[in-house]
Amino acid sequence: MWERITLEPVFGWGAATALAAVLLLSLWLTATVPGVSRRGRSVLLVLRLIAAWLLFLGWLRPGVVSTVERETEGAIAVLMDQSQSMILPSGESDASRWEVQRDVWQSIVAATDLKIGQSTILPFAFDAQLHQVDPSDLPELEALFQRQPGGRRTDAGRALADLQQAQVDPPLRGTILMTDGVQTVIPPEVDAAVVARQMAQLDQPVVVIGVGPQPDKSQLRDVAIEGLPEHYTAFVKKELGVRFVLAAQGVQNQPIDVQLKLKASGEPDRVVGTRKVLASRPKEKLPLDFTVLLPNQGEYLLEVTARIESPEQIESNNQALSFITVREGGARILYLEGEPRAEQLFLKRSLNESLDFDVEYVLFPDRDRRAGKWPVRLGDSIQIDQYDAIVLGDLDSSAVDTNGWQTIANRVRRGVGLMATGGYHAFDAGGYGRTPLAPVFPVALSRRRQPFDQPIDPTFHIEGDIRLIPRRPHPVTTLAKEPENSRIWRSLKPLQGMNRLGRVLPNPGVQV
Repeated sequence: MWERITLEPVFGWGAATALAAVLLLSLWLTATVPGVSRRGRSVLLVLRLIAAWLLFLGWLRPGVVSTVERETEGAIAVLMDQSQSMILPSGESDASRWEVQRDVWQSIVAATDLKIGQSTILPFAFDAQLHQVDPSDLPELEALFQRQPGGRRTDAGRALADLQQAQVDPPLRGTILMTDGVQTVIPPEVDAAVVARQMAQLDQPVVVIGVGPQPDKSQLRDVAIEGLPEHYTAFVKKELGVRFVLAAQGVQNQPIDVQLKLKASGEPDRVVGTRKVLASRPKEKLPLDFTVLLPNQGEYLLEVTARIESPEQIESNNQALSFITVREGGARILYLEGEPRAEQLFLKRSLNESLDFDVEYVLFPDRDRRAGKWPVRLGDSIQIDQYDAIVLGDLDSSAVDTNGWQTIANRVRRGVGLMATGGYHAFDAGGYGRTPLAPVFPVALSRRRQPFDQPIDPTFHIEGDIRLIPRRPHPVTTLAKEPENSRIWRSLKPLQGMNRLGRVLPNPGVQV
């Protein structure tokens, strides 16, 4: 129990403030009224002060709110499997599964005395149906465990569904399900997994206690789609990675057809991905990864299905749905790279994994230079004005014609982002000091360059291990809040070398 004082002024706090000002003004007028003795003025002031306080207090409407938390009555159901398979060995000892189940029940009784808070533990037995236990047999259930389990069929889904309807007073708080997991009602009338998820949404969790060994091979034949996100957000003409898990049981060496279908209002269904998958073990979970290209803005429904040629006992889990919202936007990035290097692979992968970026990757390999294909007229194949940022990798300036560099420089002056990752043919070494792009670099570039097919000029580079530490806050170098940001930077491995940069130019936005 806890209490708190509340104030609910008439017409709100604004009116209360105005009333307080009026009352204070009346007290001041009382203190300055002429023709009254000092003693009379004091008496009058005290009376008006008491009256003002009572009036203001009534206006505030104070109150005391007491909160008392009491746990309501509830029930925790314990479902015990009484089908014939429970007479089989448990696998852990000479005891049968039925005897192990009895030992678990006795442990529950000893630990709880059939009471957890205000919740009462109620036992049930089940096979193909749910059976209530005779209350006179509590707490040891001697009559139940003295007879051998004789249920001919097992249906855990039906038992859970019946429990939801039967246990109303007191309301069900949770369920402990003891079973050897052998489902003999095939196909089941009610999917146990579906019922368990529904109960979890109602704050009635189901805890399963497995009794007996887990078989390597099961009579259950089933494929299921798991782990598909309920919602995706993507950009127009941006590839979307769809990842999920295909759970296969009892279908080893059988081809499984997986299909991705995209649905939209007013448009025909479109198959966007298919694959044949083969499970090699009796029970296996296979992670799958598809790429979907979304051409237009709008709302879509993605349907993922898995099918096998032979009949399944459970088909309700063969399909999973996900909603996709496709919108315009996302930064379009033009990535110009020379000879591929390890770092460009990681940078490209990082940019592609983000839904906020759409990367166009253009490679200028050295073999094209030797074949006389440089410089490339960039404007013939790329519309540079459609990109929001440009990344320059280890690319020599001679790979692109002068008009191309001039177009990029003009775009940068209009606000397009420019990033240079460095390399043996970047900055000065790449001859950028002789291009129209030189004035938009944040550092001064010389007109020297690194010749092709010549030893690397060490004056363009800083060799050895180099550890970078930010000296002032900046969005680019902020990986986390301080002091975590500084700790992350100190934990990074040092660079094995870097370009030697010239003096910093006083361009807008350049910070040191």
